[in-house]
Amino acid sequence: MNNLKLYYFSQCKFFHDMYTEFTVLAESVDDAWVQIQNKAVEDCFTEKDVKMKDLYDFDNDRSHYEVKCYPLDKPTVIAHYSFG
Repeated sequence: MNNLKLYYFSQCKFFHDMYTEFTVLAESVDDAWVQIQNKAVEDCFTEKDVKMKDLYDFDNDRSHYEVKCYPLDKPTVIAHYSFG
């Protein structure tokens, strides 16, 4: 049986006026966090993006993120609004 759920991590950094979000399929929040650390950061911040990496520094402290979990057995809509 497939126990995958959709995990949504979000963080607002007011001092940089930026919003960071990650969405991943995983069996647990711990597994989701490991995937984010291992893959998302690697893909987003390659060697050619050194300047961007300095601006969008990944926060390794999971407690700084709001985490939501959505089961996959029913439709899920995640709405994101930004004002700026």
